[in-house]
Amino acid sequence: QYQSNGQLELAIQLYSINAEVEYDTSEFYLRSIHNLARIYNHQREYLKARQSIQKAFKDENRHLKYPDLHATSLFISAQTEDNTGNYAKADSLMQQSLRIRRKIYKTPHRKLGNCLMSLGKYQTGLGNYSQALSLYELARREYENNIKENGYEMSSLLFNIGNAHHKTGNYKSDIDYKTRGLKIQKKYAPNDYERAAFLHNIGVSYLKPVSFTHLTLPT
Repeated sequence: QYQSNGQLELAIQLYSINAEVEYDTSEFYLRSIHNLARIYNHQREYLKARQSIQKAFKDENRHLKYPDLHATSLFISAQTEDNTGNYAKADSLMQQSLRIRRKIYKTPHRKLGNCLMSLGKYQTGLGNYSQALSLYELARREYENNIKENGYEMSSLLFNIGNAHHKTGNYKSDIDYKTRGLKIQKKYAPNDYERAAFLHNIGVSYLKPVSFTHLTLPT
């Protein structure tokens, strides 16, 4: 509740206390560690995020008892490495998370899509755009069965697909995908900040030295 209300410092205190109380006794320890690492990533305190999430890997028995939470630990650790530009390590950690989640969930599932979309993002960071687009296509299949529920993820996916095309100089496809993503975002996951990011990036592609007279900037 405090985290969602923006009271991050209080949330950090509460999660830290909970982690100490619950240490090695239940799944709540892992959940507290996850929330701490998420907050630190949000605050761009990546060293603290890395130090927090590393605590989740100390007990092998806990990994076996809570495989989904272990997959989440790997997912958050990958996000932390991504935030510092360490795409190769992020990719390795996310691959591990995906392998575990594929044993737990039947496709299509949002959590599988989240792993695949993240892997596509890392490949974009590494300059492997064709591979990134292939991963994004796999992620799309995990989301498209329920756009209403997965609206935020699908809009983010289309944004990332657009970015991959942008990197290759295919600005028309960049604009097309981001425009589609913006429409989904506005319908299923309205957020002024996200909408501004879409419009800014679409505008950047319009400024590239290519004529798009047949396209209309979305409103």
